[in-house]
Amino acid sequence: MRRLALATGLVSLVAAAVIWGLPYLAHGRSYYYATTPQPKPLYTATTVPLDPGQRSCLDRAVVDQHSEQARLLVFLNGQPAVPLELSLSGRGYRAAARVPATYADSSPIQVAVRPPARPLEVTICVRNAGARKIELFASNDRTKSRSQNRVDGRPVGANFDVVFTERAPVSIAKRLPASLQRASAFRLFGVSPVLLWPLLILFAVGVPLAVLLTFVRSLPDAGEP
Repeated sequence: MRRLALATGLVSLVAAAVIWGLPYLAHGRSYYYATTPQPKPLYTATTVPLDPGQRSCLDRAVVDQHSEQARLLVFLNGQPAVPLELSLSGRGYRAAARVPATYADSSPIQVAVRPPARPLEVTICVRNAGARKIELFASNDRTKSRSQNRVDGRPVGANFDVVFTERAPVSIAKRLPASLQRASAFRLFGVSPVLLWPLLILFAVGVPLAVLLTFVRSLPDAGEP
């Protein structure tokens, strides 16, 4: 009984890995976040108002070589869209893009930008280049990052929401090394970066095997009544 259950379980685990697991890791995803300077709030959304010509700048934000497309949210209060100007500046790096007035109210705006050659601390600015007031969706709860947002140089309480993605779909497997490199920054309980790969393999393989072995051991042996 136990041997049959063990053999069946091992075959099922291998089949699941081949049929579901590997394709899942290799499937390209357009929503793969490269960097998240300011995530959305957990509870209540707020906004940062921008009058015509005003600029909102988020300092101490980090982008990397995969940050090819910025995503923003703008509240228009039912009015037509206005053009925006997005700029990123850091040590030896500057990128700028103009957003035409074709986006929808409260819908994600995707803005293509030139990423830096390596991870870099930058200031991200959004300028209202139109003739009407707009509001940038922002965060002011526990998700608020270390950055300080300023409107025309004046500090404000909320940081406008902005994340960066890649332009082309990318798989989890392709970006797994970068994800582990970022995770190594925490180094909890003395875990060094070099140990993350073995720990990941141990988790991915060891946990399913441990569950299977626990289940098999709970079954009656062939000699038991």
